[in-house]
Amino acid sequence: MKKQILTYVIVVLVAIGVIAGGFYGYQALTAKKSDSTIIANSCETSNNGRTVTYKGEDGITALALLNKNCQTESTGQGESSFITKINGVEANSSNEFWSFKVNGEMAMVGAGSHTTNSSETITWELSPF
Repeated sequence: MKKQILTYVIVVLVAIGVIAGGFYGYQALTAKKSDSTIIANSCETSNNGRTVTYKGEDGITALALLNKNCQTESTGQGESSFITKINGVEANSSNEFWSFKVNGEMAMVGAGSHTTNSSETITWELSPF
């Protein structure tokens, strides 16, 4: 009798563990999906338009993705492009510029030279000189 009760308790605990694990695993999986779709192939802005974020895509430069996803104005071309306006928000040329980060770190090359990959998050923000 004690063995049957112990077996029953173990089976119930295992079942609860499996159900709870599946539930939390599903939540984590859907949260990751929604996080990546928020910025994939779009020009998500925050901070009154002063910050722009999007997902990288394998083999495409940060500049090409910015131009594809957002309305931009710039000076120069290709690797020498200097972004002056994104979605109508213009950098004040006397004291700020549009800088870009890769996964939260300042990029070491220009946006026209940085080839992105799908695991990267690209962020543009108005920065002071």
